[in-house]
Amino acid sequence: MGGVQGIVEELRKSAPAISGSLAVFGDWFGRPGDNFHTLVAVRAADDGCLVVGFDQGETLMVWAPEEISVARRALTIRRARRVRWEWYYYGGPQTAENRFFIEHALTDGRVDITTNTAWPSRTFAPQSSAPAVQLG
Repeated sequence: MGGVQGIVEELRKSAPAISGSLAVFGDWFGRPGDNFHTLVAVRAADDGCLVVGFDQGETLMVWAPEEISVARRALTIRRARRVRWEWYYYGGPQTAENRFFIEHALTDGRVDITTNTAWPSRTFAPQSSAPAVQLG
């Protein structure tokens, strides 16, 4: 079994051992080591998107994932067309108004970012050559 469904099966074998800090195209969510996410669910969406759920209600969506590797507690997805990270504001209630996202999309060799956050000090510095997803 290949494609996204094959990745789903591979990740199900390793969950919940997969955990750690998250980087998307080289952009860390927080500082490395500050945030710790544990994989609790994985599925393939109808559009071929890999959907990964984490222990505090976070969701990672990866479109066209390629070159996946799972080693010890770490997950790397070398390439993807688009990656979206959603989470609830930590310390607040899990409501729609407290749900945030950062989306990285690879277009013509560059990574474009969209987000609904309003962090004035947050600087995004994605690199198209970095793995689409690093968790560990």
